[in-house]
Amino acid sequence: LHNGALEIGFRGLEISEDFLLIGHFIFNFIFTIDLFSNVCSINLIT
Repeated sequence: LHNGALEIGFRGLEISEDFLLIGHFIFNFIFTIDLFSNVCSINLIT
C-alpha cells in the first residue's frame, strides 16, 4: 500500500465516522419524537 492509498483510507474512515455520528443523532432525534408522540397519543386516548 502506498501512503496515498492509506491517506485516502483514513479520510474515508473519518467521513464514515461523521456519517455514523450524524445518522446516530438523526435516529435519536426521530426516536425521541416518535416516543413522545406515542406517549401523547396514549394520554389522549385514556
